[in-house]
Amino acid sequence: MIITRLNFSSAVRASLYIKNLFPESLIGKKFIFEIFPLVFEEFLLFRDKNGKFGPSLNQQNKNKNQTFYESTRKFYDEYLEYCGFPEVVLTKQSKNKILKIKDIFKSYFEKDVKNLAAFSKINSFRDLILLLAHLNGEKLDITRLSSEIGVSRMTVYSYLSFLKETYFIRLVSPFSRNVNRKISGTKKVYFCDHGIANHCVRVDKERLFKNCVFNNLIKLGRVNYYQKRSGEEINFILNKRIGIEVKMMGLESNLRKLNKICKKIGLN
Repeated sequence: MIITRLNFSSAVRASLYIKNLFPESLIGKKFIFEIFPLVFEEFLLFRDKNGKFGPSLNQQNKNKNQTFYESTRKFYDEYLEYCGFPEVVLTKQSKNKILKIKDIFKSYFEKDVKNLAAFSKINSFRDLILLLAHLNGEKLDITRLSSEIGVSRMTVYSYLSFLKETYFIRLVSPFSRNVNRKISGTKKVYFCDHGIANHCVRVDKERLFKNCVFNNLIKLGRVNYYQKRSGEEINFILNKRIGIEVKMMGLESNLRKLNKICKKIGLN
């Protein structure tokens, strides 16, 4: 059996169907291909632009130049706002793009959530999605979420699990050389499609940019974050080797601070 991510709604059902209804009976008989919303390189190809950036950050750094940046900047602004569902990307008018995104969200909520989850408080589930859009890129405080939407902590955990399993959000673990500490650490939340987050609520542009960068980094490997109680922080750590800080306007002081923290914890 081959399941492809051709359609967000059907893929949600296929994913849960395989995982929950007959996970053991299909051992050795299924191939699952996960096709996520387009990264920016793919977005450019859909818009008939040459978007070959390279398979690694080092290669991408070598390939970048001012001319290419200027020629693709308007496309990135569009990608930042609407993200990467192919049907949305290929739709030309902005108002129709928004309608497509709203239709995707409505289909997910009305069909998949109600048919598959059997949550007793469906409005609370919706409230959580809207709250997560506001908290995009932040560490999750389960007690606070529980209080905000008026359900138990265990219910919040079940909501988050469903959102994760249906490819709506990703939960990012903190970076640690200690495996047990990393597993138990507080996770940050990002939307699998930042366009949906942006049209659930109007997301702050720097948060949106950070989510966008995250969605493009995960194709290159494992992504974690680093944050200490003292305030030291790195937005993303790629494959336990490279520290990445995301700013709408980067300064030399940001780079110096990043280098200092990276040296302290053994990163590039």
